[in-house]
Amino acid sequence: MRNYELDDFTFSYIECALWAECDNEDESLDSNYDYDNIEHSSMLAIIAECKDFQIENKLLLEQAYTLYSNYEFSPEAIAGHDYWLTRNGHGVGFWDRELGEVGDKLTTICQYQQRHLLVNDSGKLDYVRG
Repeated sequence: MRNYELDDFTFSYIECALWAECDNEDESLDSNYDYDNIEHSSMLAIIAECKDFQIENKLLLEQAYTLYSNYEFSPEAIAGHDYWLTRNGHGVGFWDRELGEVGDKLTTICQYQQRHLLVNDSGKLDYVRG
């Protein structure tokens, strides 16, 4: 992987995107692609969006981190995963973690902000608005 500074939130966000998105053959991206396949400009956009989301929602995320329990991953990693799933309308996400009002607020913030990883003509992954 290139030398990107990825916190747990961002690393997990990308990991979830690779798992949840499919290529042109309807195979999960993580079957054939990894972080190194993401276009540099797309990676920078992902990092910036994750950083902005964490800054803008710092208090809610701090509350969520105290409510996450019984997981083998850090609270930040779980939140990064939930950010991808929630913003893309999957059947799980912030609202599905028993976070109560905190989860509801984070869900509302994420709605209608879909992003996707798509395979481009060069065989790399572009980060695009949904």
